[in-house]
Amino acid sequence: MPPRTASRTFQVSRATLYRWLANPDPKPLPKIRKRKLDPQQLLDHVRRYPDARLRDRATEFGVYPSAISYRLKQLKVTRKKNSFVIGNAVLKNGSATFVN
Repeated sequence: MPPRTASRTFQVSRATLYRWLANPDPKPLPKIRKRKLDPQQLLDHVRRYPDARLRDRATEFGVYPSAISYRLKQLKVTRKKNSFVIGNAVLKNGSATFVN
C-alpha cells in the first residue's frame, strides 16, 4: 500500500506514517506514578482535625503544604466555614438567630 493511501486510510499524516515505519518497536508508555498522598487518609485527617492548618497536615504526611493544597482541591474539599456575625444576629445555615 502506498504511503499516501495508508495515511488516508489511518487518518494520519505521512510524516507520522514514516515515523512509525522507521521505528517498528515502539517504546511502552510510561508508568503512572504513585501519588504521595492517599486521598482516603487525607479525608480522614480532615474529618478528625478540621481546624488543622495546611502546614500541620503537611508535617503529618511528610510533604509540602502546597501538595496538601493541590490534593484538597482535587478532592473538592473547601476551607472550613465558620458562623459570622452581622450586627447582633448570628447567621447559621441561612437563618438568623438574634443574640441579646
